[in-house]
Amino acid sequence: MTIGKGGFQKNSGDEGRTKRLYITLTAFVLVALFAGWLIRAIFSSHAGWRDVEFETALNRFDYNIMLARVEWMRQGEPTDVFLSLAEWDKDGKPGLEAEGKVRVLMSRTGWPLARSEGMAGCLELWHLLGHVGDLRRELKVTYEITAESQLCRFFYGGKEAFHFSPSSGKVEILF
Repeated sequence: MTIGKGGFQKNSGDEGRTKRLYITLTAFVLVALFAGWLIRAIFSSHAGWRDVEFETALNRFDYNIMLARVEWMRQGEPTDVFLSLAEWDKDGKPGLEAEGKVRVLMSRTGWPLARSEGMAGCLELWHLLGHVGDLRRELKVTYEITAESQLCRFFYGGKEAFHFSPSSGKVEILF
């Protein structure tokens, strides 16, 4: 026991309890803040894990455009090529077996060609080469013709996600 200012007696045990109380309260507040942040991050409408399906479809779209181009060159520049519906693993073996092939019309310059024109053609190529199934958010497409080329602009969940140039096969990912 000690005598403090003004003659009051302080118990050193009280100081230890007060210190433990402050440490406990601080830890509780930090845990509560972290838990709140984690819950918001997981259930937010902007959570990245919700868009994995879209990113996978976009990567498949870009890959299949290049695959169609390589097949076109390998086969001597035919008017169409056939792509396997199987998903390939990193070793070049079918990882997900699927039956059949998809026919892809090719332009004279060796890029996938849609039967439809404009916005409908952009969506046709998207569904043919990239997208399988439903997406969690809405996908919108606009089509622009410029002096240099044509441009398909894809918006996913209200945000511009990527551009696709049908005349050059270029896919520009914006996120």
